[in-house]
Amino acid sequence: MPTNVTDPIGDIKNEFRDYLDPTKAANLNPGDVTTLPNAGFDAAAVAAGGDATKVGTWDGFYDPNADKIYVRAGAEDRGLTNTHEYMHKVSNDSVGNKLGSGLDEAMTEHFSNQIATNHNQPPGNSLYNQDGRVKVVEAIETAVGRDTVAKAYFGNGDAPVTNLTQAVDAKFGAGTMQRVQNLCNKTDAAGNPDPDFAGARALLRPPAPAAPAAPAAPAAPAAPAAGP
Repeated sequence: MPTNVTDPIGDIKNEFRDYLDPTKAANLNPGDVTTLPNAGFDAAAVAAGGDATKVGTWDGFYDPNADKIYVRAGAEDRGLTNTHEYMHKVSNDSVGNKLGSGLDEAMTEHFSNQIATNHNQPPGNSLYNQDGRVKVVEAIETAVGRDTVAKAYFGNGDAPVTNLTQAVDAKFGAGTMQRVQNLCNKTDAAGNPDPDFAGARALLRPPAPAAPAAPAAPAAPAAPAAGP
């Protein structure tokens, strides 16, 4: 039976206990979340550095400077908005710094979706589940394993992110992860985000199996023996 996520902190600690940094996990608190009506939420988002022309599309955000989570009233999405933002609070800063925001948000939503699955719920209603970015992370995890992806996301510093990059490159060829990043973080001529998640996903498809070898030609019959 589907149930809402009423205890995202407990769910995160239980599901990802093998990967969480203990200090970050201990710093999760129900008081971290402030739910605001539209005008108040938008004002808080702009004050935290959000683009005033875009924050109206946000359901929630984590402000690392204030160490606070803000959620738009009515956009809780069965508790999954709160879950997504709590994920940011325990994530590795190097994911965003090294891989860019496209993959950072994709990984955050990917792991939030795993909490939804535990509650027999479909994925969240966010844009990230609709624009193809989560499919990119799913393909990465299929290729290199959950352990490598989770250690990069929940770990600390550049090393686990570098390990993830090397694992992807080992699977699909040198430079693949950089090309995936470039497509996920692509911008248009005006500098606005214009990601190509489908293109990134295409780079992560397993190579086609080699064509079977042609059957060997039958051996020529032996020449008859010469007569007496």
